[in-house]
Amino acid sequence: CFNSISSKVKLIRSDNGTEIIQHLCERLVESKGIVHQRSIVGTPQQNGRVERKYMHLLETARALIQNAKLPKKFWGERIITATHIINALPSSVLNWEVPYKILTGKEPDYGRTRVFGCLCYVHVKKGVVDKFDPKANRCVFLGYPLG
Repeated sequence: CFNSISSKVKLIRSDNGTEIIQHLCERLVESKGIVHQRSIVGTPQQNGRVERKYMHLLETARALIQNAKLPKKFWGERIITATHIINALPSSVLNWEVPYKILTGKEPDYGRTRVFGCLCYVHVKKGVVDKFDPKANRCVFLGYPLG
């Protein structure tokens, strides 16, 4: 999604994974004027910055699931939530600036921060027959909505 922030993507660096080099994606990247740099297959050292960020993301996601005691099948939700958390925290690489603020110009809303895997309740809008029917369903917090 190239238009989710008001910044222009100028460069994408990949390891030649099939998810990036598929013909349709390649045409989209070219049509937007984005440079696609590729590293040589099997040489992650050529992509060191990305590999370090990938490990940071995986370690954060691993910590989330260990704390929440949820099954591994929620790995996608863990990764998205880990990304949300990392983007909302100051980074030493950015002189202790917050990535979210740099990208959007706005402060992140820390008041909505929740613990991954905690108990939460979802309001029931329909089906309430009388005052003794439940007005919320018991759920588990699995992350933040996109956007």
